[in-house]
Amino acid sequence: NHLQKTKSSENKYICVGGIPEPSKISPINITLAAIEITNHIIELNADENSKIGHKIFIQTGIHTGPVAALISEKKNTPYDLQGETMNITNRIQASCEIGKVSISSITQKLIQNFFICNYIEKLHVKFMGEIERFTVDGVKPDLSVDGKGLQANKKFNTKLALLRFSDLRKFVIRKMETELPENQHFHNIKHAYNLISQVITIANAESINEDELLLLKTSALFYNIGFIKSYSEHEVKSLKLAKEILPNYDYTNEQIKTISDLIYAVKTPPEPKNLLEKILCDAYFDYLGSREFNSLSRNLFKELVENKKIKDDFDKWNSDQLIFLEKHEYFTETIKKLRTSHKQKIIDNLKNRSTNH
Repeated sequence: NHLQKTKSSENKYICVGGIPEPSKISPINITLAAIEITNHIIELNADENSKIGHKIFIQTGIHTGPVAALISEKKNTPYDLQGETMNITNRIQASCEIGKVSISSITQKLIQNFFICNYIEKLHVKFMGEIERFTVDGVKPDLSVDGKGLQANKKFNTKLALLRFSDLRKFVIRKMETELPENQHFHNIKHAYNLISQVITIANAESINEDELLLLKTSALFYNIGFIKSYSEHEVKSLKLAKEILPNYDYTNEQIKTISDLIYAVKTPPEPKNLLEKILCDAYFDYLGSREFNSLSRNLFKELVENKKIKDDFDKWNSDQLIFLEKHEYFTETIKKLRTSHKQKIIDNLKNRSTNH
């Protein structure tokens, strides 16, 4: 569950999520782990053939907040957590009923879309006043295997992955901010954000499910990252970086393969083979029919000139753009309706400009 043990004694085990990198999904991961551990203990206690020889009583407390994580010299204890958050967690745990998972109201707000949470009481915490305590009574039925609330199902994992995407996006954007060359006037961070936004717009209109939306958003995020390695064949570099980074965010080999196919499908001239590839291609070439075409076209021209891909001849560039625009076709009905009309106006303007010259 991407958690880190910090300390244990003969009757207490402490673990933490979101260290050293904060994560939006840490409260969910740690709650899921708590449910799995608690249910395993219950099963052991009920097993007449258990070799343990006695019953185990478990009380689990969870709270979310900032901590001072001091580096420990002990081999099996990498961090020593201190501060107000730890004091509240200890209080939540101490008040927990046996065989239950107890959480603070702060944690409850962060996990309530995934778990059944029930209010129990207000606790007095020294120097803090009163805080609300809840119990977690399982995974929500529609997000659990067989609706039993004991184990996360595929829908749960997809929902979690979409939330985890914000952590991935933060990592990739930070990497691009520090490593992208300054002459990326078109294929830059703004383009990455726009590509993700346009993918979401088209996907929603085309009734794409959540699993497919995750793949599209990830492909859009990784499309430009290859430029940090090389301007030529950047798609290949993007695929390599995706294969290195995505396993750390729990993407499967099958998902990574689909993401790779999506990225490569945009390679000019685009030849998408399925709806997802058509959506990514249309999101990328959306600017050909947008009102920002002139400024974006100039940015792409400047980028190509500075990377020595074309000559510094803007008239020739406009002529080439006209040829490309006349050959280009959108693939999805959504973008055809949104952009075809204005794209034709851009073609007509380029023709008039060419005639005047």
